[in-house]
Amino acid sequence: MSKSRYKKTAIRLKRRSSRVPRVDTPALDHVLLVVNDLVYKPERFDQARKEIRETFDRIVRYCDNIEDALDGIGHWPDREVELKKHSDRVGRALELARNMPDLFAPVTQRSFDVRVKLSHDPESQKELLDRQPVKHRVVSSNTEGTEIHFKEIRQPTETTPYIDDLFRVGDPFFYPTGDVQVQVYWELFQGIRQLNDLRKLRRCSNLYYHTEPFYFLRKKVERQERSFCSDDCRKHYHNNKEKGE
Repeated sequence: MSKSRYKKTAIRLKRRSSRVPRVDTPALDHVLLVVNDLVYKPERFDQARKEIRETFDRIVRYCDNIEDALDGIGHWPDREVELKKHSDRVGRALELARNMPDLFAPVTQRSFDVRVKLSHDPESQKELLDRQPVKHRVVSSNTEGTEIHFKEIRQPTETTPYIDDLFRVGDPFFYPTGDVQVQVYWELFQGIRQLNDLRKLRRCSNLYYHTEPFYFLRKKVERQERSFCSDDCRKHYHNNKEKGE
């Protein structure tokens, strides 16, 4: 199998936009901490960690298989087939893409008890909060020592708030009830939705350093034979590989 396919995909499919915007994924960032055992008392998440790792592996394999199909290598459970025709390559990629919901099947079968919170519309809330009294830290000294207290000072308001801000409700905010594992499953769904390209999720190839699977989000989407979570990890891998050889 040629390594040239890691440089670029042979078939360039159309993009909805010329540039993929960078997005923040706070929910998925926390899920990665859990999956990589980087949280306080990681044993609390044992069952969730196992299932989410399996889901992440399926996502990485799904992305690689689609890119391989577009590059002329079709993967099936029992064989690999060279795809020479353009139509065969695109057809196999679309066949794989239709099965994308199956990647999440084990975890999406979970049900949640949720609570709903309503508040002001975000723009209205900002306008109203700007007019809230602000507590300032005040330090005063006397013969008995230093005393620290807080004093409310109202922000000066030169304009009158819009009447609409007092009556506008924002979108409902949903959050689950349950233990920490329920929370991390919920964050997984939120985080995957925040991710604008599944190919950004990778598993680090440095098995010399990571004794357990280690997942990360890369900034750029590009084909590489191996993926590393950091430059130091890449150097560590190649140094140990040379010693092993």
